[in-house]
Amino acid sequence: MAAVRSGNPEAMAAGYAADAVLVRPDDVHRGREEILAYFRTVPERLGSARVEFDDLVISQDTAVFRWHLEGAESAVSGTDTCTVVAGAIVRQVVTLDVEDF
Repeated sequence: MAAVRSGNPEAMAAGYAADAVLVRPDDVHRGREEILAYFRTVPERLGSARVEFDDLVISQDTAVFRWHLEGAESAVSGTDTCTVVAGAIVRQVVTLDVEDF
């Protein structure tokens, strides 16, 4: 969450395992390099909006968090479910409540 707040793509990708999978509604990014490439697109897509975290629930190896964009032109929100192994995200599934930003 701190890495997302920083807006730094490299910091965001650093928490993922080398062979992690990031599943988004319209695409799948496999491996830290593809995930980093995706995160490099986020600052431009966000524009002046910022991600705000609403809830975080951790249960054993799973973290589930709700989020929304503050300052976005349209209301964008969702839920991410992360599986963590040995301190690194190995799988993240993004579920959007509405269309993507």
